[in-house]
Amino acid sequence: MRTTALRLPNQLRAIYFAAFLASVSYAFLVYIESSFLETFIPGESIGLLFSIAAICCVIGLSLLARLLREEGQLLLTRLVAGITIISSFGLSFATSVTGVVVSFIFYTVFQLMLWVLLDVYLRHASTTKGTGNIRGHYLMVGAIAFACSPFLVGWLVNDFGYRPIFFASSLLLLPLFFVITKRIGAVDARHLPSTRLLGGLFRAWRNKNVLAIMCTNFLLEFFYSWMVIYTPIYLHSYLHMDWSVIGIIFSVMLLPFVLFELPLGKLADTRFGEQEILIIGIAILSASTLSLSFLATTSVVVWGSALFLTRTGASFVEVMNETYFFKHVKDTDADIISLYRTMRPFAYIVGPLAATLVLGYLPMQYLFLVLGLGMLIGIIPAARLRDTL
Repeated sequence: MRTTALRLPNQLRAIYFAAFLASVSYAFLVYIESSFLETFIPGESIGLLFSIAAICCVIGLSLLARLLREEGQLLLTRLVAGITIISSFGLSFATSVTGVVVSFIFYTVFQLMLWVLLDVYLRHASTTKGTGNIRGHYLMVGAIAFACSPFLVGWLVNDFGYRPIFFASSLLLLPLFFVITKRIGAVDARHLPSTRLLGGLFRAWRNKNVLAIMCTNFLLEFFYSWMVIYTPIYLHSYLHMDWSVIGIIFSVMLLPFVLFELPLGKLADTRFGEQEILIIGIAILSASTLSLSFLATTSVVVWGSALFLTRTGASFVEVMNETYFFKHVKDTDADIISLYRTMRPFAYIVGPLAATLVLGYLPMQYLFLVLGLGMLIGIIPAARLRDTL
């Protein structure tokens, strides 16, 4: 028992470090992808491309459980990380529409698979009693990376353009190979999944609490799909803000994930149930998002404050989703974990298509109003959850 007690914290720290590297790499790209793609393809087609990439993500995740059993956690994680790096390099050097589109789809699919594999590692190293605390630390590591990156990226894009950002993102993933191989290692074969994504759907359907939290997670990912794709385009192309200014706004916007997720995870373990915090988060998310439609200013303070509030609500929802879900699954439930992570690609299939439909009738500024009202739907599944406290 002493050996396990000593090994576990080291393994968790290694997983946190791997998550930090993956987060910084992804954070470098996530808020400039749509604007970068707009230099190659018409703006009205960007949502369609994101939806196509999301469909490929669903296909990739549906194969993940079988690949885990056949190739093993360690080999598959290194392979997925390698393809993510190569596709990011591809975005950096591609000069044709075809090269950019193919590299973007590969990057989108494999960076998501990388996060699912890190989830399996983390769940294996977690205990049910401390899930909120462990998940809170895990999310905070990513939040720190995301909060720091936009300011730097905004400055770099403003001075050097988009391509060096993709190159830097690739380099940041290279240390993952060492961390995964030397510091995290392989998961015992007994802990690898024996069922597929479809099996996870049937199992989740029988567990109403898991199904409800998947619904709130889908809505959160739907929120991200609109905000990540269209907020940079709206601020840069419609309000004509400089990228250095947008970088400052986005860094402020992402601070709630650093400030709130860890303490909220601890509270969910010790004092309050996830349901109450989740409903409060949805209410904040909805109200603050719809208010964006009525901001007739380019003030950094106003937009930074308004977007800060949207992510305050999102941070409440995100950490409660993660805490509640991972209290109800085991590391052997990689099929259900994969299904949970497919909420992002499903949202990126439905979200951009829905946004394209809305844009056919309303100006872009009213996307925020429609989105904010739509987020209120999340109160329904949240109210049906059975608290763990």
